[in-house]
Amino acid sequence: MSELGKLLKQKRLEQDISMEKLQEETKIRKRYIEAIEQGEYNILPGQFYARAFIKSYAEAVGLNPEEILQEYAKEVPQIPTGPIEPVPSRRTKNIKTRSPIVGKWTSRILFYAFAIMVFFVVYLVLVNLNIFGDDPNQTQDPNTAGPGIDGNVGENTPPPGLGGNGGNGDNNGNGSSDDGPDEIDEVEELEPEWTYVGTENRTSTYRYENADEMNVTVRAVNGNIWMEITDDESGEKIATNFTVANQQEETWDLSEYNVVDFRFGNTASVELLINGEVVDLSDIPNRGTSINLIIEFVSSSTDE
Repeated sequence: MSELGKLLKQKRLEQDISMEKLQEETKIRKRYIEAIEQGEYNILPGQFYARAFIKSYAEAVGLNPEEILQEYAKEVPQIPTGPIEPVPSRRTKNIKTRSPIVGKWTSRILFYAFAIMVFFVVYLVLVNLNIFGDDPNQTQDPNTAGPGIDGNVGENTPPPGLGGNGGNGDNNGNGSSDDGPDEIDEVEELEPEWTYVGTENRTSTYRYENADEMNVTVRAVNGNIWMEITDDESGEKIATNFTVANQQEETWDLSEYNVVDFRFGNTASVELLINGEVVDLSDIPNRGTSINLIIEFVSSSTDE
């Protein structure tokens, strides 16, 4: 057992906190709590989560997490300076069986189907407004018909310009038409929409659409947040080993990305804003110490 593990276990027992109660309070699995107390950090899912779990444990038993990490710096796993080691998870196993190309094309097919449906609705509206010509159900008066089979103009109606009124024309033969409206109603502009898609294992997916840009703000409302941001399509790290301090916020312009993957530690403290508006994360089940959050951005400019 490590010195840090002994200290944490001693404080837990002094406060008569069982492992089950600590698991419920910190959302850390019982086997990870036992690993921390035994100093077996290799069982934890990576250095980043090891430090986050130790902080949550220390805070739950009344210790200062920052002081604990400094005092036992040689014992606590250090976060690597290079790229973060991939965390083994159920989502990694799913990636082996589900091609990312399939998900990407599924989103595109849904988008194009939506665009075709909008075009069809607009077309029906224009047809009903008689924009494309005269009413096909309107019958023509034989007395006002043009040249017949023998080439003669209808007997009761003189040709335009000779004193007869063609339609609503005046005596000078100037015709005018009142068919159809003078103006066409504009199609109503769609409002930006935030939609919960679903949760698979520890990964929850949302879709943000009908907007020209996507500026994402992460605000820490109850303790520090440890996070990273990844372009899910290319694997590019947008932010790595980033910390948002308590009562602070950070903003990223992610308008150029189609699918963005957020990995949060201490997610109970996360408040997410898009273009300055707080979005609803209440659909995420069991918002505990850490989650993955995927945002699919469908820009309104792609409709044009």
